Amino acid sequence: MCGKSFPLAQIALNFCLSFLSSFLCYAEDLSPIQNGDLLFQSFPSYLCSAIQRETDSPYCHIGIAVWKGDELFVIEAFGKAVVRTPWNEWRERANGRESTTSLGLAIGHWKNYSPQERWQIASAAKSYLGVPYDPDFRWGKESLYCSELIYFALKEGLGKEVLTPLPMHFDRFPDFWRKYFNGSPPSGELGITPGAWSSVDLLELIAISR
Repeated sequence: MCGKSFPLAQIALNFCLSFLSSFLCYAEDLSPIQNGDLLFQSFPSYLCSAIQRETDSPYCHIGIAVWKGDELFVIEAFGKAVVRTPWNEWRERANGRESTTSLGLAIGHWKNYSPQERWQIASAAKSYLGVPYDPDFRWGKESLYCSELIYFALKEGLGKEVLTPLPMHFDRFPDFWRKYFNGSPPSGELGITPGAWSSVDLLELIAISR
């Protein structure tokens, strides 16, 4: 009866319920994320596209989840250094993608690590804050690129190697890579990619969509 008498009110109510449901789904997106989880990302850039195609992966970037109270941050090697990025800023970076259904984001949830081990991973990641970013993808702790940060944070936090670095290849876009590196790329040198991390059996990947 109310629906027949007040159709506009019913429509407004339905809209509000729909909006609230969307908000709750967004909030629930954060609930699986725990300290030390890996967060995968893609975003609009030539470098990101080249990395994705070179490594046969939907992701070009990676960080580590760190909770501070009820606020979620991402420790990442991005820009000029290893930084702590608020979750909303991290999420928004992927919003420029053409896809209307995928944000180009995923959670890499550790299946079997204890809360203590997760805390150790997050703490180790935080210890690298301020280390310069490594745009040349050279292996070592003096400067770090995204996947390299993950390697050292996990090795330090867990006391063991989770993923072994392998020789890198830059074969599919030689002109782009020569321009990016202002010379020959570091082909054959050891490295790790976001795609390699996403294939680790210890992880359960959970896609994040709009």
